[in-house]
Formats: sequence, C-alpha cells, structure tokens
Amino acid sequence: MKIDPINILINSKFKTDKPFYFISGNEHTLIYKVKESLIKIINKDGDFDLEKIKDIGSFKNNIGLFNDKKVFLVGGVSGVKEEKLNLLKHSGDIFIFVCENSPKITNVKKIFLQRGDSVVFDCYELSKEAKIKIVNSFFNEKQIKLDQSIYWELIDWLDNKYSLLEKDLQKILEVKSERLDLKTLKQIIARNNQQVERVFFQLFENNDTVVNSYNKNITSTNEVNQLYYTVKQFSNLIINHENIREYENKIPKYLFREKGILLDLYKKFNKKKKKNLLNLLFKTEILLKKNTELSLLTGLRFLLSFKKIVIS
Repeated sequence: MKIDPINILINSKFKTDKPFYFISGNEHTLIYKVKESLIKIINKDGDFDLEKIKDIGSFKNNIGLFNDKKVFLVGGVSGVKEEKLNLLKHSGDIFIFVCENSPKITNVKKIFLQRGDSVVFDCYELSKEAKIKIVNSFFNEKQIKLDQSIYWELIDWLDNKYSLLEKDLQKILEVKSERLDLKTLKQIIARNNQQVERVFFQLFENNDTVVNSYNKNITSTNEVNQLYYTVKQFSNLIINHENIREYENKIPKYLFREKGILLDLYKKFNKKKKKNLLNLLFKTEILLKKNTELSLLTGLRFLLSFKKIVIS
C-alpha cells in the first residue's frame, strides 16, 4: 500500500499498525524526515527499542528472552522475499526499510506495494500541492495569518526540498508578527536558485574566481544548505549511474545549456573518485548540522574539496 509521505508529516495521529514500512526516493531530506516522524509516532509511548540492522538477514528473533518489542531500521533490501516477510510479521516487531532509489530495489518495492501489511512512502521533491499541504498545516498549528495574494507568492518561493522549506517556515515563525506583508517575506526567503547553480557551474574556473563567486552569491546558512543539496543532487546523478547514457537521460531538462559541462564532469569520475565523493558528502552534511555558525566556511571548503576530487 502506497501512502503520500506528506500525510505522516502533518498528521500526528497517523496510524502505525503495520509491521513493514518501506521509505524510498531521491529527496534525501524528505526521506530523513519521514523516517524520523515514523519512529516518533510508533514509539510515542516508549514501548519500542530502536535497533539498526544491515538487512533482514541480520535479524534474530529473540522472543522469549526479554519480550521487548523493537523497531528495526533496515539499511538494505538483501533477503527480502515473501516467505521471509510472512515469518517476520508474526514477531511483534516493526521493520522500517530506508533505501535510496536504484534499479536494485524495484522488485523489492513491488513486493511491499502488493502486501496489505506494508506501507510504501515515495519521497521526491515537493510538488506545489505538497507544499500547500505543509504550509496550511504549519500556519494552522502556529496560528499564522497571511493574505491570499501573498500566500500564493510564498508557495512559489518555497523550495522543493523539504529541509529548506522547513527552515524557511521556521524563520517566518520567528518574525512573531500576526500578519506578514510581501516585503517581510522577501527578506525572510532571500533565495535565487540560478545564482546558487551558477556558483557550481563556475567550479572549473581558477580558484580565485570560484572563491569570489561563492562569497558574492552565498551569504547565509540557508544558501549554503541550498548549495550543498544542489551539489549533492548532481553528485548522486554521477554516483548512481554506471554508464553515461543513463546519466545523460537523468540530467534535468532545464539544464540544457549546462548539459555539456555535466557530461564532461561525469567522464572525470571512476570508482575511487565516486567513493571519495560519497565520503565528502557524508562528512559535510554532519558538519553543516553540527556547526551552523561556521556554515559559510564549511560550504566553501566543501566546494573546493569537490573540485579537488574532480581534477585529481
């Protein structure tokens, strides 16, 4: 059974009466939020212990030892078969599978979609309708009022990535104004997607040009985060595709002018560089979450480190 991931984010009474939950997609911040929300709702009374396992082959049914119910956070789909799931559903435990999109999960996902004891969440960039649901829920909860004309401007301005949208909504809350005008909202959501992408596509200029472009266009923690997720989007295209034809088909159509640059970029990566890139993305995301006061410096180091991997 498939359920809109936005439903769990705006409904604290979301029913979690299934043994299996499968979260997948390509919008990492939404995947993370759905996973955290699901765990929070399941364990609202503190009845479950959380345990991470590599795959369900790592699961050992210890029923009878302590009789503790557990939520298993499963990192892979190896071993997922109907027979195995039929055995696990009687364990009394809950299994949450979290997987980024790849051809390897297609058949496994079909298994969960066809089962009545499973829920599948597809997490992609937010549509306009999804943003409307999130904003309406947030405004109603926080009792924020907004004129209709300004409201629709806000929906268009808000980012399609969940984490960036959530941060902008929190900034609106911090204004502590009963009514918000257009000027105030523009000050709160000061973002230009083209400027951020331009910083990335100037990456192969000399370092002085890269630094100057970064300092001119990236001036806040919010813009650093946007740059990070922009680079991460392009990085995942490189990492997740084994040949240039598949990669080329996944390049966003609006980047037709930059398509040649992105194809040249792909050709510079081998398995070793892809591994180094994954490590860089992982370390940078941790730094951005822990040291927000140093985010501008972290963002610049990230950009230059990315360039170093490419040209090495």
